[in-house]
Amino acid sequence: MLFKILRQHLDPLWNGHCLWADTRTHRLHLFTMHSVGLSLQKTYLFSAGRAPQSCAHNSFGTPYGLHRICDKIGDTVPMYGLFKCRRFTGVICPPSTHKFACGFVTTRILRLQGLEMAKNRGYNAQKICCDTYKRTIYIHGTNLEHFIPQPLSQGCILLSNADMLDLFDATYEGDYLYITPPHK
Repeated sequence: MLFKILRQHLDPLWNGHCLWADTRTHRLHLFTMHSVGLSLQKTYLFSAGRAPQSCAHNSFGTPYGLHRICDKIGDTVPMYGLFKCRRFTGVICPPSTHKFACGFVTTRILRLQGLEMAKNRGYNAQKICCDTYKRTIYIHGTNLEHFIPQPLSQGCILLSNADMLDLFDATYEGDYLYITPPHK
């Protein structure tokens, strides 16, 4: 299914990497596409939103469908570096052992852009904003890494800081990400 969805949206300059965030297993899979299909490169455990999955603005749910990494942010930031509004604050924020501590954006950011109009880009049929980019949804490190894969975010995909460093180095702007829709 992922291969079929990708074929519909392929950019001729695409480098062949793609990601699949399986919200049922909380596993983020990194693939490389070849002419005969996909080969799995690596798998990471992640946390998604505390709210039910949704593409709607202010839902605080993790969006679904096909996305693209549109910005890679923080390539020189130290591990556990704290971001505010996608800028490094100069503060180092070590992992918290308190589950109900505020969750912060740390280490690296992969900003996402939805590619499916009226699903995760633009407005839906009810004229509600469903745009992943406008919602500022990312894949990022977190100070709550000890609690992954429990639901932790306000819609983002959270990785441990070490996994975030690894994923950041393995991906490129323009790489595709498919997020599994809500299960029924």
